[in-house]
Amino acid sequence: MAGQRATFKGGVACADASKVAGGPQAPEDETAVEPLGRRLWRRAHDPSIAANPPVAAAFCLLRWRHLIAPLPYWLLIVIVFAGGTMAVASAALWGDNRRHWDMPVYVAVNMVIITVVAYATGWGPILSVGFLFGSGTAFQLFGSRVTRFAAVSTVVCMTFGQLAIALGIAPTLIRQPLVHGLAALSLLGTVLTMNLLGRVTGERERAEVEVRQSERRFKALVSNAADIIIVVDAEGVLQYVSPAFERVLGISPAPYFESSAAAFIHPDDLEQINREFPRLAGDKNEVLRTQLRIRDSSGHWRHFEATVTDRMDDPDVRGIVGNLHDITELLDANERFRSAFDDAPIGIALTTLEGDVLRANRAFAAIVGYSSEEVVGRSVEALSHPEDAGIGNNERRLMAAGDSDGYELEKRLIHSDGREVWAHVHVSCVRDSGGRPLYLIAQVQDVTEQRQMRERLAHAAIHDPLTGLPNRVLFLDRLTMALSRAARHRSRVAVAFLDVDRFKLVNDGLGHAAGDELLRAVAERLDEAVRDEDTVARFGGDEFTILWETLEEDDEAVVVAHRLLDSLKRPFELDGSPVYVTASIGITVTDGQTPAATVLRDADTAMYMAKESGRSRVEVFDGRAQAVALENLHVINELHHALAAGEFRVHYQPIVDLLTGTVVAVEALVRWQHPKRGLLLPEHFIRAAEECGLVVPMGAWVLEEASRQTALWNAVARAAGADPIEVNVNISPRQLANPEFPDTVQEVIATTGIQPESLCLEITEGSLMHDERAAAEILGQLRRLGVRVCIDDFGTG
Repeated sequence: MAGQRATFKGGVACADASKVAGGPQAPEDETAVEPLGRRLWRRAHDPSIAANPPVAAAFCLLRWRHLIAPLPYWLLIVIVFAGGTMAVASAALWGDNRRHWDMPVYVAVNMVIITVVAYATGWGPILSVGFLFGSGTAFQLFGSRVTRFAAVSTVVCMTFGQLAIALGIAPTLIRQPLVHGLAALSLLGTVLTMNLLGRVTGERERAEVEVRQSERRFKALVSNAADIIIVVDAEGVLQYVSPAFERVLGISPAPYFESSAAAFIHPDDLEQINREFPRLAGDKNEVLRTQLRIRDSSGHWRHFEATVTDRMDDPDVRGIVGNLHDITELLDANERFRSAFDDAPIGIALTTLEGDVLRANRAFAAIVGYSSEEVVGRSVEALSHPEDAGIGNNERRLMAAGDSDGYELEKRLIHSDGREVWAHVHVSCVRDSGGRPLYLIAQVQDVTEQRQMRERLAHAAIHDPLTGLPNRVLFLDRLTMALSRAARHRSRVAVAFLDVDRFKLVNDGLGHAAGDELLRAVAERLDEAVRDEDTVARFGGDEFTILWETLEEDDEAVVVAHRLLDSLKRPFELDGSPVYVTASIGITVTDGQTPAATVLRDADTAMYMAKESGRSRVEVFDGRAQAVALENLHVINELHHALAAGEFRVHYQPIVDLLTGTVVAVEALVRWQHPKRGLLLPEHFIRAAEECGLVVPMGAWVLEEASRQTALWNAVARAAGADPIEVNVNISPRQLANPEFPDTVQEVIATTGIQPESLCLEITEGSLMHDERAAAEILGQLRRLGVRVCIDDFGTG
């Protein structure tokens, strides 16, 4: 075997040929364009052209025997020779298929020639087989793509031929209309046969393409294979190497031919091969797989995975074949992966498809409080919180079945010290080249702090930061759900609106910190006074709402509301001093058919009824209260229009000296000349004006109108020598509380011309008690203007 060379089929390597195959091959020369004259000369000398004279003679013989149409002999000869000449010319002109229109022109010309010859004999439809011969030549030249155009050309040509018969232009030996039926059948058979020829030709073309592709793949595998292929004889002498040897190693294999392959293999690897080689020699079907190292051009040892087979008995090889796959980068990547795996900042674990840990890095072990070695062998379920142990089992089954590539979730793990650890887990599946799952990779990140932060933010979004109670958003949500349940179960729901009475006094007098402390204490007492299933919420400011569900009796809510008031009667310790507060509560009860917004509105209306009734009390909403509220709203809307439209009137009540019977003063009383309800007294609109703030501009208008009228009266009285009179004008608490009120009075005096001593301002005692210091300051300014001030009940008229 020593002097024998390996011989590969297919031109990979041949005896006495180059030892290295697969070098670049010279491209094939493209066929040059042949001149037209040369093509015509070549076609004219084609042996088939010699058939024209015998064919012409045969046509004349048939004409003599009356077997074809009785055309002149000379015409038959012209048709045969002209057809042959045109066939040669068309092949020369359009048969090279270099232009996109060569094929259709060639086919059309040949089909026309066949039509003329066939129909000139009088047997046109019967000779349709000639179209098949013509298309056969076209198939040889142009391939299967000629099928459709050949069929179309045949249909067109035979149609014109039959039309020529019908018009008497072409002779026919078959009487009409039988000749046309025969033509249709012949045409059908011809077209079907052409389609069959096209399919056969197409299949042959595809087979040829596959053969050429197979040849190219074979050459590419040998010439461009990434693996090194070597062949040695029985003595280990190198017989063949693939081109990849020089590409991968950067050295030429030429110096190693006729020498042992051991010259370029690492000595330690040779010992391993020598130990395993006897097993290969003992069994021809054995495949030896091992790893070895070969030095490259830079002096570094590259690692290869070697697959060795004994092909000594194969006459085409007669050697031992080694396939060397370079795994240097793979080993480097594995080392980098090991380093990245062990030093990764997030936890990484490799597990079986069942969830048993195969390998874990230090970060993963730290998350669960074990060492990397202690984690190996444990199941993921054993490391999980009992309630989360089964999470992910279904996803793992889907990945094992090939229906999923991975999943991610958050779950709780159990630290070795027993505490819960929230972890974000991303699991992916590693598969082999066949798509079969091998193992799972889990990336685990401790998100305990982020989870706690999200929970705190979520809690803050629906809870009051001051009291910790549910806020408006959460209360509305719970109320909506409670109403829905009540509607389904036909139960009752109650909602209470609670407002701390005179909270502003505490907030302004003791400061906002004390006010906040009071609200926290009130919230705590309210929460303690209700059931666990009830909801107490801070609705805003000093307003609280309470929700009761599953009430058996409507009075239950009233009883609980009184209990809430009782809980607030105990003093609150603020800044070391006891502070007493009360609250007003409005309640509404519904069966769940009322919208949440309406329920809150009704409870709020009842709460304001409680305040108007003296505070520190409970009021239950009814329809009359709603009617009153709607009436107040309607009145307030009309008041705005009335003030702008000048619908108010000033009536004057005289004040008479009983001794003399003389009018010494008048009291200005406001009236509303309503366009529909007539003249209205103050009790019908003053309270609404107070609530909406219109009492201030209304009072200013009354003051100015009364002062103007009194000034006119006094001017007339002085002219008559009588004493002037005084006018008394009622001033609301809101007017007196306005720091700009003295300026308003001064402006009225200046514009109306009234004497200050003729103007008396009547105020209520309650307006003085609201803010004594501010009231005293304003009263001092009024006295300096020269007007009188007296105490009276405002607006009673």
